[in-house]
Amino acid sequence: MPMQKNRCAHCNAPLAEGTSFCEYCDLNRQGASRAASAKPPRRFAGRSILKMGLGVVGLTCCAPTGILVTLYEKVYAIQLDAPKYSARPPPLAQRPTEPIAAMNVFLDMRDASDRSLSQRKQEWREKYEGRWVSWKGTVEELHPYDAFASELVLRPEPGQEFKVQVNFDPLHNVRLNQLQTGQQVHVSGRLWGYYFMGDTVRLSEGALVEQDVPGQAQEHPQ
Repeated sequence: MPMQKNRCAHCNAPLAEGTSFCEYCDLNRQGASRAASAKPPRRFAGRSILKMGLGVVGLTCCAPTGILVTLYEKVYAIQLDAPKYSARPPPLAQRPTEPIAAMNVFLDMRDASDRSLSQRKQEWREKYEGRWVSWKGTVEELHPYDAFASELVLRPEPGQEFKVQVNFDPLHNVRLNQLQTGQQVHVSGRLWGYYFMGDTVRLSEGALVEQDVPGQAQEHPQ
């Protein structure tokens, strides 16, 4: 139907002079306009911006710390290219334990004016890396974990600053949790790494040893 003069532009109904829409169509248009303007603001946008801001702040605060720790480990530590524990470690009776004293490792690895850090790292690789030891020490810290290696920190020599960090399969946690700070323990493990900034020897494949019978070692991997 062709649009006629003085007719509604929407429904072609007769119009009053000076109007473009009939009363019915004009009311509908006004109602739609009010409904659109009455829609609540999209608040989730503000929450999203807040979350993004908090994420940026978190990254800004935490990222430098993580990077710093990684750099320290890269520069001031050395480690064996092997996991801290394996699914089938050798039993105590089959470990090729060598008579290496913890104090001797510390004396060779400590900071000295006549040896650079790279020279000490090279000496670690040639003399100690991957060898099996059996040491005694005093419990200083215990950090049992379920998803990765549990850590037992010992002081092998009274009055000395260097430490021994023994890494255990979490299967040993029941036994480890029975230990007390200050208790004397006997451990077996593999020379896995050394942290030069903290003078800490790190052992992998940790196992607790008890001398219930002279000459007989027992293991408790509960």
